Amino acid sequence: METKTLQVDFIKNAALSVGFDACGIARATELTDDANFLRSWLDAGIQGDMHYMERNFEKRIDPRVLVPGCKTVVVALLNYHPEKIQDPQLPKIAKYAYSNTDYHLVIKKKLLQLEHIITETYGSNCVSKTHQHIFTDSGPVFEKRWAEKAGLGWIGRNKLLVTKKFGSSISIGILMLNVEVESDHKPVPFSCGHC
Repeated sequence: METKTLQVDFIKNAALSVGFDACGIARATELTDDANFLRSWLDAGIQGDMHYMERNFEKRIDPRVLVPGCKTVVVALLNYHPEKIQDPQLPKIAKYAYSNTDYHLVIKKKLLQLEHIITETYGSNCVSKTHQHIFTDSGPVFEKRWAEKAGLGWIGRNKLLVTKKFGSSISIGILMLNVEVESDHKPVPFSCGHC
């Protein structure tokens, strides 16, 4: 079946309809600058006991190696900033951990819903049938860099993705598609130190 051309607005609206707070699109390419940085980082032994960082180098830097046939990286953001801050008398925990629900499961479910909407409209050839193509801290993917490339924010001094609307209180989900979707993003300028 011939796959129709996917529309950027269709994907973004579908992402919002399943509960994501923002969505962006990036063309799947090799992350050359990140590859150079990662290689020097590994060569210097900075990874310490995180030996998993030494594996899958090519997959980390190029989604087309991780998911053969990948042409587009869809990045979806979920804001986790709580409506109410916990009682200061309680032990301090990270805000993303306030909920008793694992954010990996929440984001994966939403990404599967997004995938379903896309494949129902544009056909099952949009996604890989043989490789994992949904990620949220679950594979060798530079999620923050892809979010930056998709125009969703910038990588701040804290090394987190920072968005104008949510700050860094976001979780990132990635859906890799086997079809080209034109990226309509405009890079968000580095703005740390101005907020």
